[in-house]
Amino acid sequence: RRSTSQSNHFSTYLATNLYLGDALTKSGRHLVEEYGVRIDSVLHKEILDRYQRLNIPPYKGFINPVYKAVMDNDGGITDVIVSYEESYTEQMLRYSDAYSIK
Repeated sequence: RRSTSQSNHFSTYLATNLYLGDALTKSGRHLVEEYGVRIDSVLHKEILDRYQRLNIPPYKGFINPVYKAVMDNDGGITDVIVSYEESYTEQMLRYSDAYSIK
C-alpha cells in the first residue's frame, strides 16, 4: 500500500508526463505540418534534378561519397574528385578504422 506522500509524488509525476507528452505531441505536429508537408515545389524540383545528375541508385543516398583532393605541384588543391564507388559495408569499415578509439 502506498503512503499519501508516494501517491502525491506519483500524481505529480503522472500529471507532469501527461502535460509534457501533450506539449511534445503539439510541437511534433507543428514541425511536420510546417516543414514536412508543405514543400517548396521549385526547390523540390531542383533537388530532384540535381540528384538525378548523380546517376546513382536511391539507396546510395545513405552513403557518403569519398572525396579525394587533386593537388598541384605547390601542394594547392586544384580539384576534388567525388566517388560513390564505396559500398555501405566498405564505408562502415573505413569509418570504424578511421574514427574508432585505439
